[in-house]
Amino acid sequence: MKSIALFCLSLLTTAITAQNWIPLNSGVTQKLNDVFFTSRDTGYVVGNDSVLLRTTNGGNTWTRLNDVANYNPGNLNGIWMFGDGTGYIAPLYQSGIPQTANSGISWTSNNNSINPCFPDGLFFASPTNGFLFGQGCFGGAYISHWDGNTWSGGELLDYTFINNTYIQIRGVAYNPATNTAVAVGDRGKIFRSTDNFQTWDTIVVNGTDDFTAVDYAGNNRFYISSKAQFASAYVSTDDGQSFSIDQTFAFTFFYPEFYDIDMLDNGFGVIGGYAQTGGTGFLQIRNATGWGSQYDGVPQIIHAVYAVDSTLAFAVGDSGAIYRYDHPVGIEDVYASTQELNLFPTVVQSNETVTLNLPLGEIFQVEVIDARGRVCMRYGNCAGAYKLDVEKFSPRAGVYVVKAMSERTQACGKLVVR
Repeated sequence: MKSIALFCLSLLTTAITAQNWIPLNSGVTQKLNDVFFTSRDTGYVVGNDSVLLRTTNGGNTWTRLNDVANYNPGNLNGIWMFGDGTGYIAPLYQSGIPQTANSGISWTSNNNSINPCFPDGLFFASPTNGFLFGQGCFGGAYISHWDGNTWSGGELLDYTFINNTYIQIRGVAYNPATNTAVAVGDRGKIFRSTDNFQTWDTIVVNGTDDFTAVDYAGNNRFYISSKAQFASAYVSTDDGQSFSIDQTFAFTFFYPEFYDIDMLDNGFGVIGGYAQTGGTGFLQIRNATGWGSQYDGVPQIIHAVYAVDSTLAFAVGDSGAIYRYDHPVGIEDVYASTQELNLFPTVVQSNETVTLNLPLGEIFQVEVIDARGRVCMRYGNCAGAYKLDVEKFSPRAGVYVVKAMSERTQACGKLVVR
């Protein structure tokens, strides 16, 4: 038995040190509840005590914006933003839905929604088609619909009371091709609607495990995250008409319970939550074929995840924790796929400066990629003879690729740090 335990501990330690997820400095210590990105550079995070953070450089630095005024104690459960700077927040208690038109600099409250009184989050299929979900003022699983001008009074989907609590809605997802919305909640509850929950069907699954989030992944597929240790993810391949345990999910010795899932239409996804083994946070990646061996224990419990694209994702959780996932790719593949970048010198000490001679008339994003294919640093709005301070990405001795990308040009150069 002792040898088996040591073997399991060895596997767990290997996963913990995999380092696919890089911790970022949020500048706060409050519990963070949701994360949303409108581009690779611009993202937002909300949390307890009215915390609202924004980054404009891919998470390298975060700015705390003015606290969002809402009902005491001021915890913020969810955020949804659009590329034009408009957005909405789900507060702990819905005395009004905060909304912004200037990228979170200031907020006003839309007070015309009645239920849910206690939102868990929100989802938007478009600026004129959104959903606020959670628990009603007197219990029950409620959803309110946004039509671009007003929130509806709310639809009661379920009023089950069990173990001294009411079931509530934990997530909503939407298939734009069929106008199908799927909502999930506690005790294995799944609801499906094609008319924004004016009417709905209850989808029956085996078991009563708590569902925590749902997302659409293209091609009539929906994925659900669960708190169950051995039924961690569910999938529907028929536009939400039926769900079953995702058989591609990889077993790990972390024994996770998951709190959020985010999927892309190409099958890439991220799921995050709590590891029963060790009491840490836990994150797992899904590639195009299934949930593989890319999983990591992280120090803080994860409450929300967001996949920007197949190479970039973020996660937030307890104690102000923010993590970034940069997809490991072969460094030679990155270098071979682009034209030569003019940089000088090419061999430096860690305290030196490198000049990148970028093509004139274009604005670039610059990434420094290590030998494992991980992005060490990302710089935005670079142009002309751009000075790169090597010490800012704290390199170890080795070979790095400096990659510059604009709308028209992609170039790479090798950099040796001694």
